[in-house]
Amino acid sequence: MGSLVPMSAGLGAGISDTFLHGTLYGVMALLVFWSFLPAWGPCGAGLAGFLGTVTFGGFTEALQSLVPWRSAEARDLVADSVGAGVAVALVLLAVRFRRQEAR
Repeated sequence: MGSLVPMSAGLGAGISDTFLHGTLYGVMALLVFWSFLPAWGPCGAGLAGFLGTVTFGGFTEALQSLVPWRSAEARDLVADSVGAGVAVALVLLAVRFRRQEAR
């Protein structure tokens, strides 16, 4: 819901909006990844983390276009996607590296 209310002047002051989007959606993708990992394994959880987070980002951008004081921005969705993709890629590399060390 934070995406639909007016931004506070102090929230993220001095930090790029694009950086905030990428970072927060990366964290969200990791949370989804870890929640699906036991049932779906690394690849399935990675796909769920990435697609689920990007879909959520798309919905929030679409909803923002319906709110008079907000606007949808493609740049935000790109930042969301990049953040989610980088986070999932890094955790999948870590899982793979850890499995190779265990052998």
